Amino acid sequence: SLAGFAGFLAILIIFWIACLLAGNFLSKLIKLSGLGFLDRIGGFIFGGAKIFLIFAILVFCVARIDFLNDKLDNFAKNSYTLNLLKETGSFIMNQPLTENSLDHASEKLQDIVSDLNNTQKGE
Repeated sequence: SLAGFAGFLAILIIFWIACLLAGNFLSKLIKLSGLGFLDRIGGFIFGGAKIFLIFAILVFCVARIDFLNDKLDNFAKNSYTLNLLKETGSFIMNQPLTENSLDHASEKLQDIVSDLNNTQKGE
């Protein structure tokens, strides 16, 4: 649904910003200590983890859409990584915090749609 997608985008943006802030903080902290090589290794690890988590959520969302899931399963029958991405995405999206955030975003989106409909009727 549109509300679920809006909630997903909101969580994705919040997660992205949190990762950027944490990365900048750690980068400045490590540069001050003179351990630049650790900064690069840490950047690789955290960057890879961030992309993995984003792909996990995207794969989970695609897997919930029947016609896309059928196409995905045809291309990745024996894939180890796809199953790992699906399991990780399922774990993230089924957490109480995530579900509450999606429900809250859905309610807000429904309120906005209702307000827009009322505004159109009033004109």
